[in-house]
Amino acid sequence: MIEAKLRRTSEEFWLSAGRIGRTFPRDIESALSWSTPLFLLRVPNLWVHTVELFLQEHKIPAKFHSADRRLHGCLVAFKGKGAVIVDGSDSGPEIRFTIAHEISHFLLDYVAPRQRAIERLGPSLVDVVDALRQPTAEEHTHAILSGVSLAFYAHFMHRDEFRGGSLITLESEDQADRLAFELLAPEEEVWRSLPKSLRTRPFAAKLGTVRRILVRRFGLPAEASTRYAATFCRSHFGGVSVREWLGVK
Repeated sequence: MIEAKLRRTSEEFWLSAGRIGRTFPRDIESALSWSTPLFLLRVPNLWVHTVELFLQEHKIPAKFHSADRRLHGCLVAFKGKGAVIVDGSDSGPEIRFTIAHEISHFLLDYVAPRQRAIERLGPSLVDVVDALRQPTAEEHTHAILSGVSLAFYAHFMHRDEFRGGSLITLESEDQADRLAFELLAPEEEVWRSLPKSLRTRPFAAKLGTVRRILVRRFGLPAEASTRYAATFCRSHFGGVSVREWLGVK
């Protein structure tokens, strides 16, 4: 089941977008402009160094301590605003999911910690977060404890299954995926889309049906649909039965 916090975040996002999110597949690209202070940039054959060049051209000094790799997308955020950069050579469904994933990072890993830090220490911290002045020792400590990025935030969405890094990084990626799924294919809406007869079918058939619905109705890419279908079916149907496991018909 989707966490209440993520469901609420998704609902607030689409409420800000007005009528845009009422039909599926949802127009996440238009909603980005209505619901967040982000702009979208499409770059064919996106690499880490491409993002660095883009930032340099816009007088933003940033050097990433990351190997130069192909990307599905990237989020950069500064002074409460940001940009989502996607690989324009990807398919429509892949771009849609990349945008949703990067919006999720913006809302969960940049906006929320930033707001917590400001609420804790007051509006004066805005100047610290936006690199207009150096933080005091107390402000620096509170920023770390709040998980807020001082001055500049960046996230890369690699093209492979690379999920290296700390446990915190892995949890952040998993949470961003869950919110991206909820943004594009709300759990309750997916459940309403299923045929009633599905409950009595084998688990493999349930997986296949959910996956097809995620692709055809909600516009998710194949790989993301496979992951979401597996999570959804385990949550709602409980996994493979003993009879299926033993191969008993």
